[in-house]
Amino acid sequence: MKGVDLSPAGIDQMTTAAGSQNLPITGVVADIESYQPAANYDILLIDRRLHMLKPEAQKKALSGLL
Repeated sequence: MKGVDLSPAGIDQMTTAAGSQNLPITGVVADIESYQPAANYDILLIDRRLHMLKPEAQKKALSGLL
């Protein structure tokens, strides 16, 4: 499992919380508008970012993630 966040502090909080629960989660600091995952995933969850983009930017971001 991998978490992607624009904020280094967000990644740090996520990995710290995951580590305290022994969850195998890694983090990447990146913007979803340009992030290209190196692997395929069964589930993609985008929280609090996609809706802030204009429709064309949403499509571009999603096409790079899917």
